[in-house]
Amino acid sequence: MKIILGETLLARGLAEHESPVKLRVTSKRLVQQAAFLRASEMKTFDRGNHQTCVRFELVRRHASQEAASEYSLLHASQLEGCRGTARFVHEHPSGETTMTLHHASISRVDSEVKGLTTRHSYELVGGKLSTEIQA
Repeated sequence: MKIILGETLLARGLAEHESPVKLRVTSKRLVQQAAFLRASEMKTFDRGNHQTCVRFELVRRHASQEAASEYSLLHASQLEGCRGTARFVHEHPSGETTMTLHHASISRVDSEVKGLTTRHSYELVGGKLSTEIQA
């Protein structure tokens, strides 16, 4: 799977041996809770504001330990301000299927170095996931 946020390619996909692992999706809405005086039970009010959080990990190989360390240290700052529509492109023998996460931003990046490899955990937060691409 390729993952593109705005114009930034986060995961290069199957051809580059860089597909996400541990893909997790959390979806929630803003729900107001109200406890009324002397009421027998509380009430909830669905306020909408749909939020989707997509988390995934990537593993990358580097030419040297120094290159891996440098990439890990600088990677999060290189993604600063990266936002827009996130596209999740599923690659399969008959073509590609794209899902989109609108109004997305990177809310968290974690990096870990092990020898020549780096492992990165990403968290994207946005609106609704859909199969439609909005302009």
